[in-house]
Amino acid sequence: MNKVIFTSRKKFMNMPPDKDTVVISIISSFLDRDNIEPPVLDGWHPDSIQLLFDDICPGELIGEGCAREALMNNLHAELIIEILDKHTNKVNWVVHCEAGISRSAAVARFIGETTDLPIIGEGGAHDTANSTPHVSALLDRVRWSEHFNEEK
Repeated sequence: MNKVIFTSRKKFMNMPPDKDTVVISIISSFLDRDNIEPPVLDGWHPDSIQLLFDDICPGELIGEGCAREALMNNLHAELIIEILDKHTNKVNWVVHCEAGISRSAAVARFIGETTDLPIIGEGGAHDTANSTPHVSALLDRVRWSEHFNEEK
């Protein structure tokens, strides 16, 4: 049975690649500042993607020393939905962010609810309670907007 896994960048980088698993790799704007290499997606499903946005909601700051903050936007949500619609529950999914707690949990929850696939988080937990509210709301809003526009 297929599943949706959400995890940290570090744990993802230790996973063996699987060509039947679509990866949504969420990287933070501070990676380049801290000289952290983004994960390589070679060997994973060819529709795997990397998105750059921070764990923030509109109006929040990510902390001192951060010259910029990258907010998840409609394009990010549309890319996720496009890949999801293409594969639905035919593949496994791995969604990772830096800590594997909030951004990845929000995307994993959206995928799991859309596909009825089980969601497995850090340490095997299924808890997506720490999902970033902005990410969850934006995915839902873009999905409903597309659905509403199709009915017209």
